[in-house]
Formats: sequence, structure tokens, C-alpha cells
Amino acid sequence: MPEWWTHLWLNEGFASWIEYLCVDHCFPEYDIWTQFVSADYTRAQELDALDNSHPIEVSVGHPSEVDEIFDAISYSKGASVIRMLHDYIGDEDFRKGMNLYLTKFQQRNAATEDLWESLEKASGKPIAAVMNTWTKQMGFPLIYVEAEQQEDDKVLKLVQKKFCASGPYTGEDFPMWMVPISICTSEDPTCAKMQILMDKPELTVVLKDTKPEQWVKLNLGTVGFYRTQYSPAMLESLIPAIRDLSLPPVDRLGLQNDLFSLVSPATGEPAARWEHPALCHSPSPALGGARILLRTPKGCSISLDVGIPPQLHTNCCISKSVMGLFLLSSQVYVTVLKHGDSSTLDTMLKLHKQADMQEEKNRIERVLGAISQPELIQKVLTFALSEEVRPQDTVSVIGGVAGGSKQGRKAAWKFVRDNWEELYNRYQGGFLISRLIKLTVDGFANDKMAAEVKAFFESHPAPSAERTVQQCCENILLNAAWLRRDADSIQHFLQQRRAPPAPV
Repeated sequence: MPEWWTHLWLNEGFASWIEYLCVDHCFPEYDIWTQFVSADYTRAQELDALDNSHPIEVSVGHPSEVDEIFDAISYSKGASVIRMLHDYIGDEDFRKGMNLYLTKFQQRNAATEDLWESLEKASGKPIAAVMNTWTKQMGFPLIYVEAEQQEDDKVLKLVQKKFCASGPYTGEDFPMWMVPISICTSEDPTCAKMQILMDKPELTVVLKDTKPEQWVKLNLGTVGFYRTQYSPAMLESLIPAIRDLSLPPVDRLGLQNDLFSLVSPATGEPAARWEHPALCHSPSPALGGARILLRTPKGCSISLDVGIPPQLHTNCCISKSVMGLFLLSSQVYVTVLKHGDSSTLDTMLKLHKQADMQEEKNRIERVLGAISQPELIQKVLTFALSEEVRPQDTVSVIGGVAGGSKQGRKAAWKFVRDNWEELYNRYQGGFLISRLIKLTVDGFANDKMAAEVKAFFESHPAPSAERTVQQCCENILLNAAWLRRDADSIQHFLQQRRAPPAPV
């Protein structure tokens, strides 16, 4: 067990990582690491790119401060950096180190440094020095890479800088990470041709026997917790591997996520980057962020489903998993509710009441917000606080409404404000109050709403969710900046790719 709450991440991050490791060991055909990248890795990077993020290891002076660190940094970033560490050390040495650690501390508590010491002893690598750059400072690097052909070799120049959602980093300090980097080529997209530790701001490496026509990709398996920005020539060379699917799904997903992050307002990249084939021929979880821009005060509400090529669906990250069946049922529910009326909602509520499994009840609760009529949205919100819904599941119902539509987001925010006393009394002192706030307001894209959210929580303080409120306000302002720059371009982009009407 952790020695103190500061080391909470070690418990939670390790548990989050090892659940995927177990599934991969028992069911390799599930391709579970692609789901990890979609569900945990990407989520952690989105949060950790904010100015209001925090390091994995947070100094906790009192247990009352713990609730704020039960977030995607402790869980998902924690899991991601342990996954990176496991890959850097190698499975055999990692097992040896874990055996040393568990044997030594089986009868007493431990700190993060104790684990690093055991792993360092087993592997002979500078584990503490490497991992301190990932756990004791917030954020992560953007690695810019360009290549130059020299006879039969490729010379790569790598430069690392802190990646920030708010724009280029302008702090007085110059944070640096010790980054384990794997490099693969078209010769074998599934095997690292070179593995290096980037322990300085700039690094030059030589890939021997790499022909001009061969492409080069960093971050094999999307294991390293960093973003990669390729030179235009390197990025173009990867397009054939994306189109013919020779680049594995987890690598296509990582590449698409990196490229998508570089069309955010922080980078100043033109909206035309939406046209890039790396975005249009890769798995698509990050594209969901564009929904914010497509549900605007101007009334633009184009479904992303009309513009996404079929490959994005057929290559979904859990297509080989039985979990896809549950995903399918949720999507059916959403489609039915989106086009349904009061009788449709009544049928769904009846299915909820009759469901024998709590998992099915939760699945229904999360999608009820897809209903579109204002009066039915209010009915769903009222249902959220009824005895039909377990108190711990109320947040998911309200969050489903907020994420279901522009109207739903406004209605959910008003509902939370009108019922704040009851909701706060129910969830104060726990992580659910932070989750409620994030799900309700994080999707707004209006400067005025950022000010409104800030003002509300100044007059209705929630101490355990103070950082969450700051993160949400920052996200709202980023969304608003993105909206101002790209909404018209993205609307035009998707309208051009609208699927033809289905034959009658």
C-alpha cells in the first residue's frame, strides 16, 4: 500500500494498467491496447495538456485534499507512464523488479521511490531519473522530428518541447523529459528498428540501412506518453501505410490523435489540416471533439456520422472484442432515442425498470440524454434524481443529457444550478462532485459561459472540485477559440462529405 496519499497514483495507476495487461495476456485477439489508447491514454493527454493540470505525484497535506487527485492524471496518465516504463525495461526485468519490490514491502507500506529502486536494480537502467521527469512535473512533451537521407541511412533530428493546449509554452523554466523512444520503419511496422532514451532537448540519431522510399515512424504501439509532430515530408510518406492499413490500428490511432491535437487553436495550424488523409483514414475517437464546434449558437448541428469514411468505423478499436456487442446496443439506443418521442422514452424507462443486470440499467441511463424534445429532456433530468436511479448513477444520467445535444447541455447546467444544494449535499467530499461538474459544463464553447461557470462556483464553492472547475473554465475558453477559428471551415468540410441519401 502507498506510504501516504501523495503516492495514491501508484495504487490506482498500476491497477488501471494491469487490468489491460491481464486481458491482453488472456485474450490477445481483443487488441486491448488499442482500446487503452482510445480510452485512457488519449483522455490523460487531453487533461495533462491544460495549464490547470497537476503532476502525477501531488503533495497531500491532509486527507481532505485527496478527492481532487482522483482524476485522469492519477488513473490514466499513471497507467500510461507505467505502460511506457514496462516497455522501456522489458517484461523480464520488469517482473524481476516487481518481485523484489513486493517481497521487500510485503509487510509494510511503500513510496514511489521504493518501486523505482527495485526496478532500477533489476534492469540496470536509470529508472528513478527517467520516471521523476514523468511523475514530479505536470505535462508531457511534443517531439518534433525531421529526416534527411544520407546515402543508405536516414538521419533523424528530434527536438522536444512541452505541449500545451493553450498554445506554445512561454514559462520561464524549460521543462524536459527523459523520453523512451521507439522507432519503426516500413520494413517491419510491428518491430522497433531502434530504441533510444532522449535525455536532452535535441537529439540526432542515424537509422542505418534505411532506403529513401521507406517511411519512418516514432512511438511504436503508441506506448510513449508524448505527441509527435512530423515534418511535412515524413508525414506524407506515412499516407500509403495508413491507406493500405499496413500501419497497425494502434499506430494509426496514435498518429491521428497527434495530428488532431495539432489543428487545435493552440498550435495556430490552419483548419485545412482537416483535409489531411491521416485524419480521414484513421480510427476516429479524437474527432468527437469536433462536435463542440458543430453544436454552436449559430445552430450548426451536423452529425459527424455523415462525413466519416467507412474505414473509421470498420477499424474501430474494439471491433475484435465481444465488448463491441455492448457498444452496438448503446448506439442502437441512441439512434432510437434521437429520433423518438415520448412513447420512445417511456419504452426506454420501462426497459430500465425491467432490466435484471445493473450493467444494462447503467447503459440505458447513459444514453437517455439522446432524446431531443425539450420537455423530454426535462423528464430525463427529473428521472436522474428519482429513486429509480442509484445515487452514484445520477451523475451519469445528467452527464448523458449534457453530452447529448446543445439543448441538453444548457438544460443540464440549469438543472445542476437549480438543484445544487441537493446534489452538493449528496456528493460533497467525494470524486463524484468533480465528475458531475466536468460532465455538465466541459463541453461549452462560449467565453460568456466560462465566466458564468466561474462566477457560480465562486458563490457556491466546492473545495474538493476547485481544480476541476479551473480545468473546465480553461477548456471552455479553448473550445470558444477553436469555434471562432474553425467552425465554418469544419461545417463546410463535413457538408462536402455528407453521405448520399439512402435509397428508398
